Amino acid sequence: MSSLPDNLDVTDNINLLVSKYSREGKYKELQELHQKLEYFYNEFSRLSITEKKDSREVVKQLYELVDIYIREDRPKTATCSKGCSYCCSIHVSATSAEAEYLSQFVTDEMKPKLERQSKVSFDKWLDQDLEDQKCIFLKDNECSIYEHRPASCRLHFVQSNPELCNPSTKQITERIMITTAEIVYTAFMNLYGQSSIAPLLNRYVKSNG
Repeated sequence: MSSLPDNLDVTDNINLLVSKYSREGKYKELQELHQKLEYFYNEFSRLSITEKKDSREVVKQLYELVDIYIREDRPKTATCSKGCSYCCSIHVSATSAEAEYLSQFVTDEMKPKLERQSKVSFDKWLDQDLEDQKCIFLKDNECSIYEHRPASCRLHFVQSNPELCNPSTKQITERIMITTAEIVYTAFMNLYGQSSIAPLLNRYVKSNG
């Protein structure tokens, strides 16, 4: 019997895929997708609940799995490359477990900006000054915690001109979905919940003192 929650929450990309399969009558593919979701959800549940692993250890497992499937399935049409950091200015969501894990990397220098960002909602994100839109971990146009970055950052790929990702242009980009990696993250976020990263991160930073 499936242990997936009845009110299953999915990423935007998985939601689009489910809609596509349903519209095209691809019920076998829908069943396979659900089976994979169930499998990974149960695996993360086992680590977290049965084996009582620390949430930070489970986050590491998440990142390892996501990276494996990205390496296997990343399409050649992806135009993302090192040195392009436009996506480091978009609104980012994360799970509570990831925020707790990432809080260890927040320095005193980052805290004022994080405090400001934590008060900005998704729909108001692009109304901020361009500098305040940037991730607190972005340093010299590169991610200072790249090996530890959130799953939503790992999963963000486009196949359109990278210049369209510039937040100041407010253009529409062509996202790429890496299906199994998205399924892994969807399973994880149904166990730990997902919300805007800034307020979550700010809460853990404050609780850590």
